[in-house]
Amino acid sequence: MLIKGDIDGAIGVMRAYLASIPYDIIKPTENYYETALFLMFKTLGLHCHAELRTSSGRIDTLVETPSYVYCFEFKLDKPAEDALAQINSKEYLLAWTGSGKKLFKVGVGISTKTRNIAEWKSTSSPASSPPCPPESTPPAPPLL
Repeated sequence: MLIKGDIDGAIGVMRAYLASIPYDIIKPTENYYETALFLMFKTLGLHCHAELRTSSGRIDTLVETPSYVYCFEFKLDKPAEDALAQINSKEYLLAWTGSGKKLFKVGVGISTKTRNIAEWKSTSSPASSPPCPPESTPPAPPLL
């Protein structure tokens, strides 16, 4: 789903995956859900990072495909809007601006009562062109 830019379909798969985990082994922590979904992405062969450090903070989970970048922020028993606000305020995707990929910001609210994704909100920006190379490249400085 993520390979095709289908975030709603991907959330459906994520919800089904979490629903398959027996209730008595689930830990009521944000880190537990982050780890479970990171492992799902890895098992599916997606290029992803957990707790990816940027100049302004840590992205919970980042997934990159040839055409898309997904920034996931998870909040336990809080609205998805809070997670999306954090992505925006910390400008987590700034480093991927100009990558030529469509950028998705995905805020996910997880309920400890249902042990699953309760809500999600996403925004996307169109694929941006990679930076143009200069017309002439200055020569490299001499090695000392």
